[in-house]
Amino acid sequence: MKIGIVEPDLVQREKLARLVRDKLGWQVLWEVSNGPAAIRRCLHQKPELILMALKLPGGEDGVAVTRSIMKDNPCAIVIITNKEHKSAGIFKALSAGALDAVEMPSDHADGIAHFLGKMQSVRTLVQDNGAGEAGARKSTMPLQTQAVQGAEMLIAIGCSTGGPGAVALLLAELPADLPAAVVIVQHVDEEYATGMAEWLDSQIPMSTRIIQGGEKPEMGTVLLAKTNDHLVMDPTGRLAYTREPVENPYRPSVDEFFCSAGQYWRDKMMAVLLTGMGRDGGRGLLALRRLGYHTFAQNEASCAVYGMPQDAIQRGAADDIMTPQDIGQRLRDMIALPRNGGVRQGGRRL
Repeated sequence: MKIGIVEPDLVQREKLARLVRDKLGWQVLWEVSNGPAAIRRCLHQKPELILMALKLPGGEDGVAVTRSIMKDNPCAIVIITNKEHKSAGIFKALSAGALDAVEMPSDHADGIAHFLGKMQSVRTLVQDNGAGEAGARKSTMPLQTQAVQGAEMLIAIGCSTGGPGAVALLLAELPADLPAAVVIVQHVDEEYATGMAEWLDSQIPMSTRIIQGGEKPEMGTVLLAKTNDHLVMDPTGRLAYTREPVENPYRPSVDEFFCSAGQYWRDKMMAVLLTGMGRDGGRGLLALRRLGYHTFAQNEASCAVYGMPQDAIQRGAADDIMTPQDIGQRLRDMIALPRNGGVRQGGRRL
């Protein structure tokens, strides 16, 4: 892979370059210390992946630089942090289109191994992004019709690159007393899942928390997958984590959750696939649509990266293709909620 590095500290910059070059065999196209230089380099030597520090000198931080690059010359960006796991800046960068975040590797073997493993996973996602598939896989599940209204409703959401911002925009359209449970599968390293739940909790009317495993979806609560293992629903309707299938590079996988929910959720459900790099979620969304559940995909113009919704749309998996805000409003209409639903204290609209 061809890499660009944006890191103000010379020692850290050289460490990153040495690891990706010597341990992974990747080509370092350029190394810069600030955002404006990175933006200029992208115009002339766009890399396949940028490793970017969150804190940069001058007037632009990693969030602003990520937003600029993704708007004018998009490519995969991984934010490099320094023990700032709960910083809101991380989730602003992910909302702006960063693919993921990882801590600056320490000099210890475990820290280096974690960093290298993350880079290998990122390479798989980048190489898989936009790769077509010959025809949509047909679900073996039987077709059935599904009524929408009712108390026991599940809203299943899958997303990746740009997902935090898209989810916040969607859920801001729904009230605090939502008569439905929300479960989110977001591609994010487990180091940052708790911080993302706390950040999302501050952005939307509903209460948000991470999924420990063993609980059932809860009406009026947003639950977020927290590990690098897959989130699935078990035969009792409870949420659980599993490493299988180990060969699935998307972790946690939207496909795995959507398919398990289609198999074991006994009540009403709607499913949403938002912005993301790669092809995760399309197969599961199609399976849910074939079961008669209503499905949504984010439209291209509002996506940070169109890969995941595009794959779903090409499969014929989406009933509706909309912006996140429009999806949220459509969900309100389908659940028959008033437009002036209550807002939880502390929650706000974006």
